[in-house]
Amino acid sequence: MSFYASRCVSPPSPRRPLRPPRPATLRRKPTPAATYAVQVLAVKSAAQVDEMLTRLKVMGFDARVVRDTSGLFKVRVGRYASHDDAAQAQRRLKTRLGGQPFVVEEP
Repeated sequence: MSFYASRCVSPPSPRRPLRPPRPATLRRKPTPAATYAVQVLAVKSAAQVDEMLTRLKVMGFDARVVRDTSGLFKVRVGRYASHDDAAQAQRRLKTRLGGQPFVVEEP
C-alpha cells in the first residue's frame, strides 16, 4: 500500500504571482489634482460678461470666461488648489460684488 500512497500525493505546485505585472502601457496614469474656482455669473449675454470681467479685473481678481454646451457664459475667478482657499475668495467676492458666488471644482 505504501507504494500507491506515494502516487496519490500531488506534487507541490510552483508559486505564481497573484497578478501578472502590467505592461507599462497599461498602467494607470495618476489623475491630475482638481482645482477650484469661484463662479460669479452665468448668462447668455456677452455684454454682461464683458462688464463683469472688467469689474473683477479692476478689483484685482483673476477672472476668465468658460462657455458650456448650452451656450451659457460662465464667469469664474481663480484657480485654487484647495476648496478652503476658494471658499475664502468666495466670501471676499460676495462682500464686494454681492450676488451668490459659489465654489466649483474644475478638472
